[in-house]
Amino acid sequence: MSEERFWSKVRKGNQAVCWTWMGALNSSGYGVLGVIGTTKLVLAHRYAYQQAHPQEMIDGKIVMHSCDNRRCVNPDHLSVGDSQANVQDMYNKGRQARKGGDGHGRAVLTWADVRHIRATYSGKYGELQSLCRVYKVTKSTLMALLAGRTWVEELGLQSEGGPRGA
Repeated sequence: MSEERFWSKVRKGNQAVCWTWMGALNSSGYGVLGVIGTTKLVLAHRYAYQQAHPQEMIDGKIVMHSCDNRRCVNPDHLSVGDSQANVQDMYNKGRQARKGGDGHGRAVLTWADVRHIRATYSGKYGELQSLCRVYKVTKSTLMALLAGRTWVEELGLQSEGGPRGA
């Protein structure tokens, strides 16, 4: 792809704002462009960075967005780093997924529910089935949280009063 054709697919603004890639996107939401004469795709932000810094070798490195906008191709918003730098950037900005507890997107229970279940469960016959009905979870879910295999309270990710300020 020629540089002129590339930039024709970009909605530019001033240097401070994101320059939005208006061409094709991959399944992760990053801009992509085809390499003429091949079936190879190149990430648009990598191409933009290479055009702005032609002397810099970026093979094996990651081109990172300071703006966290996957469609941005503004060279002022891009920098090169390794995988570790990219992960550190994610943590510094609080973009990591909270996979455990009520931070998980498919969680049915809350930390308040879990604490109540653990505090009141006595192991009496039929109690587990009753809790399953009340909380709309499976027996294996309750057994795992009661055994401490799931819903492990660590790293201060949940508040003392339960989730979401409860």
